[in-house]
Amino acid sequence: MRGTMTPPREGWMRNGLLAGLVATGAMTVTLGIAYAFALNFGGAGGNVFAQWLWSLTHNRVTSAVSGAPFLFLALQLSMGLALSLVYAGVAEPALTGPAWRRGALFALGPWLLSIVVFLPAVGGGVLGVALGAGPLPALGNLIVHLVYGAALGAVYAIPETAGLDATAEDEVAAIGADRGAAVGIVAGVLLGTAGGALVAVLGGASELLPTGALFLGGALVGGAGGGLVGSLVGIERAVRAGRAR
Repeated sequence: MRGTMTPPREGWMRNGLLAGLVATGAMTVTLGIAYAFALNFGGAGGNVFAQWLWSLTHNRVTSAVSGAPFLFLALQLSMGLALSLVYAGVAEPALTGPAWRRGALFALGPWLLSIVVFLPAVGGGVLGVALGAGPLPALGNLIVHLVYGAALGAVYAIPETAGLDATAEDEVAAIGADRGAAVGIVAGVLLGTAGGALVAVLGGASELLPTGALFLGGALVGGAGGGLVGSLVGIERAVRAGRAR
């Protein structure tokens, strides 16, 4: 491992939040696929594996989530973005290896917290044993966290500023873009989520496109757009401020 005091790379906040949006989206899609699989192949009267799958979709945790999908998605998105900042600002500089592996290793920490703290807190028991689904809660939780981590690491590693000359004006612009994008992403997520909620209220949800998908889709689109606009505005303001000095 490299020294733990190694500072994060330039633009870590902006790139970390953008990577967090993508990684949270990938994790949510994986969750949706896993839930659909369990719902279709699970059965209370089937074999042991089928009963485990049935228990995954019929328990106190899934009931709580289905009763408050907006709250669950808002919490998931918030945690995904918060963890992306921890990764970009603290963990990534201290890890070695391929980018996807650094992200996956980082995700093991949140996974452990999820199965020993979160699941017991919501009534699922340590490792999810109280859900009656055998090892599937812990295993499924591990898979979605690895998807999040691998996507986070891979997207964060994309060199966004390759080819820029290291001039003073470029450095000022990069700092402004970083700050502007961070503000823009947060504002975009809030506006996008509100937009998704409005579409849901107006009847945009359906069997193929549930309300939760509208919330998350609005948040992801809004966050990406807000990050882009905020970055451009931040660059312009920073360059103007630098020239005025």
